[in-house]
Amino acid sequence: MYPHPASAAHLSTYMYSRAAATPVVDASGVYAFFESEDFLGLDWSGQPRWHRNEADVFGQFGNNHDIGSSPAADDHSLYRLIEHDGPSSLVSISRKPVNPNGASIVRRSNRGRRRSLPTSMDSL
Repeated sequence: MYPHPASAAHLSTYMYSRAAATPVVDASGVYAFFESEDFLGLDWSGQPRWHRNEADVFGQFGNNHDIGSSPAADDHSLYRLIEHDGPSSLVSISRKPVNPNGASIVRRSNRGRRRSLPTSMDSL
């Protein structure tokens, strides 16, 4: 519906690409996370509000089953569970970024190195 180029291409296999993250929506638009490690905030016309590549912040993801974790949201923040072979964390990201080049991290909880098959966090 809203085509946007990805930062990186990935193979589609049974180990990867089968557990795509579910987008979060609100009155302002859509927030989506992709296995290219792109995290986007789009308005309802499909125009980017912000974009950030999580690999630029957390390093290249390493996990036997790819991302799989969907963002969650409350009235003020988006939440991303980043669990992989590198530094893992639960991240709170402002819905209205101060930084025009991408979302602003509000809080980061260091979780060490962990692998998991997380699902969406429907309620916080």
